[in-house]
Amino acid sequence: MEGYVMKHGAIFIAMFLSLFVIVAAVHAAESEVSVSVVPAVVKSAHGEKFTVEICMDTRDKEVYAAQFTLLFDSEILNVTSLKKGDLLSGDGNETLVVREDMNNTLGKVEYGEMRLGEGGVSGKGTLASVSFEVVGNAGRSALKLSDVHILSPDLDEIDFEIQHGECIVGNATAADVMDITVEEAYEMMREHPEDFILLDVRTEHEYESEHIYMRGVEVLNIPSDELEKRVDELKGEKKIIVYSSSGDISRSAASKLAEKGFTVYNMLGGIGEWRIHYDITHSDTTIQPLHTPEASHAATPRSSPHTTSHGLEAFALSIVILIMKRRLRTTGTTERGGSDETGDETGERNRE
Repeated sequence: MEGYVMKHGAIFIAMFLSLFVIVAAVHAAESEVSVSVVPAVVKSAHGEKFTVEICMDTRDKEVYAAQFTLLFDSEILNVTSLKKGDLLSGDGNETLVVREDMNNTLGKVEYGEMRLGEGGVSGKGTLASVSFEVVGNAGRSALKLSDVHILSPDLDEIDFEIQHGECIVGNATAADVMDITVEEAYEMMREHPEDFILLDVRTEHEYESEHIYMRGVEVLNIPSDELEKRVDELKGEKKIIVYSSSGDISRSAASKLAEKGFTVYNMLGGIGEWRIHYDITHSDTTIQPLHTPEASHAATPRSSPHTTSHGLEAFALSIVILIMKRRLRTTGTTERGGSDETGDETGERNRE
């Protein structure tokens, strides 16, 4: 009898612990802020216009400020407008837009916003809405979120998860080239460096001036106009991540390689976007990435409160400066008011 109790007691304890782990994991997932492109998939045609919203669910977190970069294929889409959402001002407090830029040459939208009142805000809402016009006849454009940072009222970074989007134009076939952000490219190469070739398709002069380096990754420079005749330099068993200055030339080069049977990824934003997050190599000097994010086993990259980047530092610094200016302006107004009153009283006494 005693053995029976011990046996089934151990089973019960094991079941309880398993349930506890599952509940804890679910709770941890539910407590993470989500940032999503909504709708996730847009089907459109040449000449049509559509709008996507960058939505956030803060769950139990209080958010004071947030920023994002939305990357797209400018040969398929052109951004036409960028509008502030209602999330950060949902409780009636005013907000200030600190980043607002649309660039159809580079294929990216940048947006950042901070609250002016005390404390943060929580709940579901839209951070910003982005409108596009379809300029391509057929194809797929990823709508990839990058350089996402979410700050608490204490200016600490809040952990989050990302859900990207995609626009399908016309009778687009299955994509042979996968568009990835610089964060995704970094994680892929960091976790399995031996599996990748990092291919720079800019000119030799541009490459020698500065390029991306990662330890253990085979790095090549083959200018896009030489790719056809030098394709034998690429090892077919390796996956290829292609980049250029801003991501436009690399998309075309990646498509050519995909047609030849290579597994290819196009790095959106190119070296310009990489520079925002990581250090690069200048001339012959090898520089390792500025920071090493924790490995993520999710399909999309996550940000960690313990992870910093150039983008986060710039965003946080701009907010701190704005807060200080606002406080100084308020203090200065109060002091000037006091001085004016003193001056008036002195003048009145002199007149008497």
